[in-house]
Order: sequence, then structure tokens, then C-alpha cells
Amino acid sequence: PRSGVFHGPFTHKLSCTSKKNKLLFFGNFEGYRLRESDFSEEPVPDAYMRQGDFSHYRPSLGNNQFGPTPTIYNPFQYDPVTGLRKPFPGNQIPLGATTLCAPQPQCVDPAALSFLQKWVLPPNQVIDGISYATADTRTWINRNQGTVRLDWNKSAKSNIYGRWTDFKTDALSGGVQPLEGTASPYSEQNLVIHWTKSISSSVVNDFMASYARPRWFFERKHDVPNVSEQIGLLNTSADVGGPNIGLSEYILDGSTTYDWQTTSNKFQVKDDFRMVKGRHNMAFGGEIINDRFIYHNLSGDKGYFGFAPQFSAACPAGNDACTAAFGTGDQGGFDLADYFMGAWNESLLLNSAAPYGGHQTYYGFYGQDSWRFTSKLTLNFGLRYEFWSPWLVPRNTTASFNFAAGTIQYALKNPFDYLSSQYCYGECAPLNPGVPRSSYKNGEKNFEPRIGMAYQVTPNTTFRASFGQFDDDNINMVLFVLCQDAVSPFFLRDETYQVNSQQVPTGFMTGSYPAPAPTALPEPYANPVLAFRYVSPYYPTPTLYQWSASVQRRLGSSWSLETNYVGSHTIHQLQYVDMNSPALPQGALANATLQERRVFPGWSTIGTWLPEGYSKYESLLVSLKNNPWHGLSMMSNFMWAKNLTTMDASTSEQDSVDFRYPYIWTGPADFTPAKSLTLGYNYTLPFGKGRALASSAGPVLDKVVSGWTISGITRFSTGAPWRVVGPDNSGGSNTSGSADLNKLAGCNPNNVPGGKNRFAVFNAACFALPPYGVMGNATIGSITSPGVNNWDLSLAKVTRTRFPKESGEVQFRAEMFNAFNHTQWGSPDTYGPTSVEPTLGWVFSTRPPRLVQFTLKYIF
Repeated sequence: PRSGVFHGPFTHKLSCTSKKNKLLFFGNFEGYRLRESDFSEEPVPDAYMRQGDFSHYRPSLGNNQFGPTPTIYNPFQYDPVTGLRKPFPGNQIPLGATTLCAPQPQCVDPAALSFLQKWVLPPNQVIDGISYATADTRTWINRNQGTVRLDWNKSAKSNIYGRWTDFKTDALSGGVQPLEGTASPYSEQNLVIHWTKSISSSVVNDFMASYARPRWFFERKHDVPNVSEQIGLLNTSADVGGPNIGLSEYILDGSTTYDWQTTSNKFQVKDDFRMVKGRHNMAFGGEIINDRFIYHNLSGDKGYFGFAPQFSAACPAGNDACTAAFGTGDQGGFDLADYFMGAWNESLLLNSAAPYGGHQTYYGFYGQDSWRFTSKLTLNFGLRYEFWSPWLVPRNTTASFNFAAGTIQYALKNPFDYLSSQYCYGECAPLNPGVPRSSYKNGEKNFEPRIGMAYQVTPNTTFRASFGQFDDDNINMVLFVLCQDAVSPFFLRDETYQVNSQQVPTGFMTGSYPAPAPTALPEPYANPVLAFRYVSPYYPTPTLYQWSASVQRRLGSSWSLETNYVGSHTIHQLQYVDMNSPALPQGALANATLQERRVFPGWSTIGTWLPEGYSKYESLLVSLKNNPWHGLSMMSNFMWAKNLTTMDASTSEQDSVDFRYPYIWTGPADFTPAKSLTLGYNYTLPFGKGRALASSAGPVLDKVVSGWTISGITRFSTGAPWRVVGPDNSGGSNTSGSADLNKLAGCNPNNVPGGKNRFAVFNAACFALPPYGVMGNATIGSITSPGVNNWDLSLAKVTRTRFPKESGEVQFRAEMFNAFNHTQWGSPDTYGPTSVEPTLGWVFSTRPPRLVQFTLKYIF
């Protein structure tokens, strides 16, 4: 890999002081520019596959790493008794008109072929037998920030200051293929006024008022046409860009899924009152925050199609007669072959008709006391109350679901009033009685006790312990707004599945999406069956219970050792669930259709975020640090941690979304490595006058050898836990399932026979496809990704010039990131098992290689 980086920060400051008025003015402007180019690659179909020829798409590396080339079967030609499909002649799907796929006029889907030929780059490199499209991808960032601050010492006991900040960032991250690329501009303006008043020598009051207006964007590349319309997709938005294609082995281009902008207007008032009385240090206070959130969302508006090797396999899943007729061996199938036929297993289109606007108010009040009970024992205790009002949508474009009647219930008596100026576009329209305007209620009993103690065991040893409850209703708005008004006529959601037990596909890329624009009220049993999201009627406040204990020990006059234990339990975390997920095709439901297995057969997915997730965390941290000792300053931290969670936090909606089994894949969280060691150090070399070495050097030599320091950060860490995903065996609930881990045989996927290498980061043989109709048992964190062994070092020198004034100096700095150029593998391929994904356990990326930069600065 190669990369080039250019960046340039610049700063300008201005200050002015008036002693007469006790007024200080301070102005600051900072700018930052970055340009970076990185070598990137993406696996793409080779020239043979682009013509429908799958006769040799898994080339061997000499050790048969890929396994045999699977057979591609024709879902339109099959034995009417057993359902066994016939293979395509020569393992090739013909591109032109043919009767092989009757009643389809041809086997290849026109939209799929058009997108592949026009918008997917051909390969220009082969690595490890895999064809890649490679390119230098460009990233640039322009950032400006201006700050103005005014300090006014009104009196000896009263100080007022105000600050205004304007921050703007414009950023673009490029991609390998024509449609790829993401712009993410961000801006923020904020104003704060702070007044500190000393009422007496033991009483202080602190008042603060502020306003903040952050705006952030996530935009797709705009210098491309409307590709979705160009290839023949229906009813997608008029915005530019193309569909996203989900495959396990290849990347077929695609625009950024999201094209949205958000604005938040936050008003805050806060007051803190502190007083010292005897051995008590008390504090009381409160704050009010009003947040007005605006969200313009184009998300999934160009279409998404997910493909799996289901229609190109020999047998439909769960067909025992077909499996018996086929016999043993690989049943074939390949997701790219399904793509050629346009036979998706999941299709999704989202269109928003009304931009989201929500208001929320927060109230928080507290009281606490730090009581020095004895000269060695200090006690802390306090109580806080917090309340977050439900998000109020002024236009009342919200809805919930009545499970008793199986119907959607709207806040608006006539949902179309949101389009009427007569009713203030929904704000002054008649409402349905008994339906909350926000469609939900929040938890109100949010009393949070906190207690703690510190005890000096000896003059050099201190013990501390604490317990606290912390509440947080900071709902992820980007996710939550996809539920609160995610129902027609405000929002169209075309979400359709084809189960892998189907004999022939019934949905294709060409012809998608026939659903009308979001102007009609949704009805059950529509064609296609409609999907939507709703807000649960009650959301208890997410709560964290945390406890800790620590021992601090001073070692001599310069060193200290500290051991910390922290444990926590979080409840009521939001977890995505499909409340209409189909029952597994087992027993009496083995041959039932997807809709027949749903709770409400007239509807498709009924999604929401429920407050039923939880996590349990424990960690032990040992820290050794010192004050400067013979020129050395150091801090080291070793941490052991364990974090069990019900959710895969790195992805959205990738957990068990079946409401029947919300905790089936609970396991180690993917963002918490089990062990890590971090060392930070700074050493001033002992050269020059007054030091151990070269103390008698002359003025010139002293300028050369003195003032040098070596510093760095070294980190060793085990990898984060990951999960091996598998097929969705419910046929339309989970966007991804889980593989089966061979637990009975005691197979440890983190033990690789012969040692780990980049083709086997974990033992892929431990995983298998779960039987059709059965949920896989591989939990979150079943495997451990590659760890970190990284050294960031710097060599710096300060040379005092004392020109043009006493503070003049020259600073030189050489920095090396990944100084020893240690190869550190990235995340492995975890889509499997190997009968589906031959590269399961492979690594296709590394963390950045060594980067060296030099800085020369003159301060005068």
C-alpha cells in the first residue's frame, strides 16, 4: 500500500486588555487543510463472470484454498416431483434471449446487467487469485474555526465572560468506483455566557446560559446521474446516485446509502450553588435544555438489493425430497449468479415525504455533599433527578400500532392534514383522542443516588469505592426518527423478502419498485405487502448501574501505583426488533409461506426500537506513573475487560430482531478488547550543559547536543470480539443470521491448526451452516479479530535563539507512526461458513503502514 499526506494548520490570535474597565478581549482563528491519497482495492467480477461464465470463478492458489467451483443451477428448470433444479449448461448463464428461463424472456436481468456493465469497474489487478479494481482514493478536509471571548471582571467577587465560536468543516472521502464517495460537511455556532459570583468566602454561585447550532451532513457523490432511473428501477427518488447491492464476495459499486442533513438548535440554562460549612462541601444545582432537531432524510431512496446463493443452488432450503434426490456433496449456488438473474432475497426502498422536526426538553436537578468524616475518611453522597420529555413533532406526523386490532393509529385524525395550509401543515389539525402526540411516553421516576468514600489507609495508601446510578435518554435521533414518523403517508417503506425455500424467484431487479408514492394510507394485504416502523408506547429511561473500587499506592517520592476495578450493568438499551417477524418454518409451519408465519399476515416487517437491550461490564485497570525522574516521565496502563451485550453495536439491525429470541446471540461486545497495555513515555536526553553527558560542551556544540527528547506511545492489545454471520433462516426477519459453532466437538475457533496466518485468522472449520429453519448458535464475540502491536515514536529538539526577543526558539520534531512498520492485520471476513464464503477467516486489509512526518517551527 502507498499513501501520501499533506496537512497544514495555521493560527492567528489577537488580544486586547483594558485595565481601567477590567476588560479582556481575545480573538482566535485557526485553519486546517488535509489532502490524503491511499491505495485501495475492491473485489470485482473478472471478465469471464461479467459474461455470465461461472465455470472457473474460484481459482486455486495451489493449496485448493478456495475449494471446488460450485455448480450454478437454473431455478426455472427443475424436477416437478422433487424440486431438484437443473444446472446451467457449461456453468454459464446466457446473456441473450433464451427459453432456458421461461416464462422469463431471458435468464439475465436487464437492470442487473446494465448496472454491472456501466457502473462496475473491470478488474485491473489479481491478488491471491481474486480479481480487484484498484485505485488511489482521495480524501480532503478543510477546517476553519474562529473564537471570540470577552472577560469582564465586574468586581473582586464577580466575573462575567462570554464566548462565541464558529466552526466549519468541509470533507470528502473518495472511493474506488464511479458512484462511491461521501461528503460530510459539518458546521457549528455556539454562544455561551458565564457568570461566577462569590457571595462570601465559603459560598459561590455559578450561572451559565448557552446556545448551540450544530449542523452535520452525510451526502453521496453528486456529480453522477440518476443511475437507478437509468437502469430501469421505478419510483426511486429524483436524487442522483444508484442502488446498493449486497453480496458476500464482491463489491459492485454503489452510492452512499444516506443523503441527509440535520440541524440541532440547543438552548441551555444552568446554575450551580456551592458552599463550605465545617467539614461539609455541599453543592446544589439544576439545568434546563431545549433541543429542536430538524432532519432531512434521503436514506435508501435509490434502492437496496441483497443477494444470497439461494436460487442458484440445487435445492430450495428445507426441501427434504430434493435433498434426498440430490444426494451428498456441495449443493452449489453463488450469490453473484443470483444477482445476474436479478433474483434478490431482500429488496428495500425508502422515501420520505415530510422532513422530520422534533422538540425535546430536559430537566435536571441535584444535591450532593462531600463530608470529611474524620481526618482519614471522606464520604460523598448525592441525589440527582432527570427527565427528558418525549420528542414532540409539531406537525404531528407520528403513528403507533394497535396490536389488539392489528391497525396503525395516527396522532392526526386525518393524516393528510400535514399537507394542508388550513391546518398549519398539521400543527393545528384535529388529533385522535387518547393517542399521545409523540406516540409514546418516557420514564419519569429517574432518581439517581450516588455514594462514594475515600479512606487513607496509610500516609502512602488510599482506598476509594463508589456506587452510582446514571440515566441517559439521549436517543440516537438518526435511528429513532426512522420509527416515529416512518409510516405512510409521511414515509414510504418498500421492504420485501424472498425466502430461500421458494422454488422459483418471484421478484427481480427489473420492475422494482412498483409501489406508489407515499400519498395513500397503508392497508393490510396490499400487493406487495407493506412494511413500516412504529414507536413503542412506553420507553423507560436507559439506566446504568456502576460500582468501582481502587487502591492508590505511592512508591517513593516519584512513582505511584493504582489498581482500579469497575463494574456496571446497563438496562433498557434500545434494540431493534421486528414485532411481525415470521415464526421459524418448523413443525406444523414447515411448509407455511412467509406471510402465513407472521403474527399479522396482512403486514410485512413491523419494526421498532424496544428498550430491552442490556450489557454487563467488568474491568481491572493497573496503572503505573511517575513525576519526572532522571528525565523520564511515564504512564502505563494494563486493562483486562469483559463486556457482555445483547447487541452488535458496530452494525444496525444485525442482531436477532425476532421478538421471540432477543437475547439468543448475547456475547462479548465487539468494541471491548479483552486485554490491552498502553505505555506513554517522554525522556529528555542527558546531553548538554548541566547534564550528565557533554556538560563541558562549548556554546556551538551545546546548541547541537542539548534539548533533545524522545517520546512515544506503545500499545499492545488483543483483538476485539466478532461474530460469524450466516443465513436468515426465518426467511424475512433478520437482515443476517448467525452461523453454527461446533460446540459439541469442543472446537475453539481461536485455535488455528499450524498457527494463525492471513488466510486463517480463526479456525473457519469450527463453523457450519445451521439447518434450515434453525437459528444459528454462534454468539456475538465467537471469534477474536487480530490484535494491535503498535509503536508511535517521536524525536524532538528545542533550540533557544532568544531572537528577536527572549522567547524566540526553534522547534524540530520527527514523528513515526507504526515506527517499526509492523504488519497489523485488519478485520477478517466473517460472512460464512466456507460452503458459502470460501474466504471466511481471510484478512484483506491492514492497519496503516509506517508514516513519517517532520515539523519545523520558529516561535518569536
